[in-house]
Amino acid sequence: MNNLKKNIIYQYMLVSTILVIASIYLWWGYESIIPWISVNIYGGELTSELLFGGLAWIIEIVLFTVCAYWFHSKVSKYIEQETNKQIKKQNQLFANIAHDLKSPMTVVIGLSRALEEDVITEDQKKQVAHTITEKSKHMDKIINLMFQYAKMDIASYKLHKSEVDVVRLVKEFTAQRYHEFENKKMDLDIVLPDNQVIAWIDRLEFSRAVDNLITNSIRHNQPGTRIQIGLEDIDGNIKIWVADSGDKIPKEIQTTIFDPFICGDKSRNTEGGSGLGLAITKKIVKKHNGKISIVENINGYTKAFVIKIVKN
Repeated sequence: MNNLKKNIIYQYMLVSTILVIASIYLWWGYESIIPWISVNIYGGELTSELLFGGLAWIIEIVLFTVCAYWFHSKVSKYIEQETNKQIKKQNQLFANIAHDLKSPMTVVIGLSRALEEDVITEDQKKQVAHTITEKSKHMDKIINLMFQYAKMDIASYKLHKSEVDVVRLVKEFTAQRYHEFENKKMDLDIVLPDNQVIAWIDRLEFSRAVDNLITNSIRHNQPGTRIQIGLEDIDGNIKIWVADSGDKIPKEIQTTIFDPFICGDKSRNTEGGSGLGLAITKKIVKKHNGKISIVENINGYTKAFVIKIVKN
């Protein structure tokens, strides 16, 4: 969509420039030639002004019509390309949703039918019921994430901002996941200011963005990886990062990793990753007029996901 806006603005500026330059040269030529024509050819100023003035207006109208047609053709082409791109993106999104829901749904249907037909032994029923519950939770999680992702694009959706201590927020969500870092034997380094850092943000949504980055660092790295979670307040700008010493993200994936259903490894299929966490995080950060990026080789770590927002 941003490319479409840029292309339309570029074409508008190009057409406007052409028309202005053409008008200047046309009327400059008209003013220069009229005195000469009046004296040497027609012998009358009124006749030459009517003739060449009318001719100049006709040329300008024709030029304006040609430029308007060209502008319309170009913009129509850009809109068609953007529409096709969005349709393709939407179809891919639906296909990915169907793919991610189909696998657990197939398991639930199969096990439910087995229970209904009474082919499961009494000893197995508890395990089967647990599997059905877990698969149902996974499908519910995907649907909730899709709702979170979709609502960010609704024009009427507004953030509920308030003054929030971002340092405390990061501490809280790091503490909530501390046992997961321990389970994977990850070396956690926390770099946070001792004082409060107050920002005007939506606590619920921004918490989700921070939590998604922490979850991403746990899920997509091997046991024993070093993780650093940090925050800096520099000249009214807040920088939050989650760095790790794991594998680098290939350059071809870095350009699309914030798109829905994109993962840098196989965890989407094997570890319950939905591929929506980073896409939602990017939308939340963008709603806060901030930016999120991948930075490599930061403070001795392989890579880092970095959020930058303005405090107020």
